[in-house]
Amino acid sequence: MSHQDGALTRIIFWGIAVVAVVAGAYFWFTASEPFAGKERFAPSQEMRPLSLTELLDNPEIMKPESAPDFYRQGDFSILLSYDTHNRIQTCGCSPLQLGGIAPRVALIKVFRSKDGVLVFDAGSISDGAGSFQRLKFQTILHAMREAGYDGANLGVTDMAYAPDELVELFREATVPLYSANVLANRIKTPLTGSEKAYDDPPHIIRTLPVPGISEDTGAKPIAPPGAVALINGKKAGVVFLQFTQQTKDFQRHPDYVIIEPDTAFEQVKQATQPPPEFWVLVAEGYGHDIEKFAQAHPEILIVLSGNKHIEEEKNVARTLDNGGIWFNTFLYGKYLGLVSIDGEPGNERRPARFEGVNMPILSTYYPDPTVYDLIKKDLHARFEEVFREQSFEYKSANIIPPEECKDCHARQYEVFIRSAHPNSLKTLKDANQQYNVDCLSCHVVYDYTNDVMYPLQCISCHREITVLHGFKHQAGEPKKVERMAKATYEFCGRCHDPENSTRFRTQQQEYFEAIKHW
Repeated sequence: MSHQDGALTRIIFWGIAVVAVVAGAYFWFTASEPFAGKERFAPSQEMRPLSLTELLDNPEIMKPESAPDFYRQGDFSILLSYDTHNRIQTCGCSPLQLGGIAPRVALIKVFRSKDGVLVFDAGSISDGAGSFQRLKFQTILHAMREAGYDGANLGVTDMAYAPDELVELFREATVPLYSANVLANRIKTPLTGSEKAYDDPPHIIRTLPVPGISEDTGAKPIAPPGAVALINGKKAGVVFLQFTQQTKDFQRHPDYVIIEPDTAFEQVKQATQPPPEFWVLVAEGYGHDIEKFAQAHPEILIVLSGNKHIEEEKNVARTLDNGGIWFNTFLYGKYLGLVSIDGEPGNERRPARFEGVNMPILSTYYPDPTVYDLIKKDLHARFEEVFREQSFEYKSANIIPPEECKDCHARQYEVFIRSAHPNSLKTLKDANQQYNVDCLSCHVVYDYTNDVMYPLQCISCHREITVLHGFKHQAGEPKKVERMAKATYEFCGRCHDPENSTRFRTQQQEYFEAIKHW
């Protein structure tokens, strides 16, 4: 080896050594020094909901048992549902619909079979307090018990019930209800910490103490404000808050009082001894209000919100300016939010990795058998007994039999009777759903005065034209009447919406050809 070659080798060796020392010092320094501000968590943008096309291209994801391996990134998970809005099941009129309480429970149970899972709901489980809606609310709460929910926030739509009635529904279902800032003017039997439903889940340690009567309003707490949970070896206080302030615009029960979140949180912190190592916020409300609150409270490391006004593509985990992490779930219970934590939250020497994604609840997820029976046997058997108590609220009758249109519109009549529309009522009867008022607006014309159901008719789409026909004929004007129903997505989308008719938007021409009579 020449002298020049030896010198070059030594230069390369020492160059590599210097780089290695510098790199090692850098990684040692960053690992040993405290992380400040928004570096406490390291969120990733890799996780996102899959599109319908991607789901179809990945058949393994169509099975619930595949979801944890596909979505879960860390060694601890928090599942978050929101805005169920009494939507128990998909209508089944189109393939691969999203949502349904039985597939959701099946998915939750798969995750709960793994170590390290908490399950919360951000609120608005119900949708009204009528007899039909109450029946569905009871069914959902019992399904949530089967799923092992660790806590539910008191949501806006749930406040349609009187406080005592609402508390009794949760108590009977043994689902833990929490709220730090929703109080009641009159309540006989509020939930207390000693009545907490679940003592055995390994990650819930204890219920937070119930605060006293509000000095400003004299109102009483309805339920405990939250709980203390164990997340990857760290004790976390979990507080449930409502950020939708009560106004006259919301038709809620007058006995509810919502106090300021800041006031309620301060009361909760003062009463929680010893203090937890960090806080988790579960909230319903507008994003701006929740973010402003979280920024003002750096002790809150994880913010889990339910807000259906945030656009779908923006529902990703993101870092707040104070270092906390915020994740939002949404859309009528069609998705289940998943937060994955890898590492120790709040450990400044080793920041946790934090992932968040809204997992679509697919109709291909095999429904949980217990919840399936709860719906198909118990719930459906009771539909008829409550049907007439609320049926008049859903659709008034406008009855003109198609046969009366036949003389003037013979070709259109023949096309109509060969289509699926005249079989809309039979479809419900075959599924034993004719008393499910959720189906009436699209499938049935109900004459509640005479208690008679009719299938869809010509007038169901051509609503305005009949009056014009009558006036024109009475006035002796044979002038041709302009067609009032047009085959457009907007017109047909009143029933063929993306939620209940998933194929219509992309394949509407196929639908139009099947009913073309113009």
